[in-house]
Amino acid sequence: MTAKYIKDLYHDLETKAVNMLKAKSQEYKGAGEIAISTHVLLGDPADKIIEFAGSENIDLIIMGNVGLRGITKIKTLGSVSRRVSEVAICPVLLVH
Repeated sequence: MTAKYIKDLYHDLETKAVNMLKAKSQEYKGAGEIAISTHVLLGDPADKIIEFAGSENIDLIIMGNVGLRGITKIKTLGSVSRRVSEVAICPVLLVH
C-alpha cells in the first residue's frame, strides 16, 4: 500500500509540474524567437540538472541563486545553484 501511495504521489506531483510549466511557457511564447521546451525529472535537483545539461549538450544553464531553505532574510547561494555552478560542464548564469 505504501509503495502505491508513493507512486501516486510522484505521479500527481509530476502532473502538477508539467501543467505549471506548460502554463508558464504559454505566457512567454510570443516574447520573441526563443524556443521553449520543458522537462520534468525526478531525483536530486542538482544531479538531474547536471545530468540533463550533459546529455542534451546544453550551452548555458540559467537558474536562480537563492535557495528555498534556511533563514529567508539572509540571501545566500542556494545548495542546488552552488552545486550546479561548481560541477556543470557548461557555463551557469545565476540570476538574483
